[in-house]
Amino acid sequence: ELERSCIISPVIRVDCQYKVTTTFYDIIIIQVWVKEISGAKLKIGYEMKNNDVVVCTGYSEHCFLNKENRIISIKKLYPEFYNALLDQIKDY
Repeated sequence: ELERSCIISPVIRVDCQYKVTTTFYDIIIIQVWVKEISGAKLKIGYEMKNNDVVVCTGYSEHCFLNKENRIISIKKLYPEFYNALLDQIKDY
């Protein structure tokens, strides 16, 4: 819906901590959740596991831009979407 409204959410920061080495043939399960949301920024958490062993943790931060590449408040323009993200916040 956001993309149809010409709203994009580029990555502005990434952080990653590698815990255990993996190989190309490993099957990695990735858990993703909302860590934080403000009017203009979104922080998404990641945890990657191989056979229940955490191999990597991290997060990415995103902002919200309109078609003129200006930062917008998703809270003001899309309150239902903002509230849906707010309801998904977890802090693992």
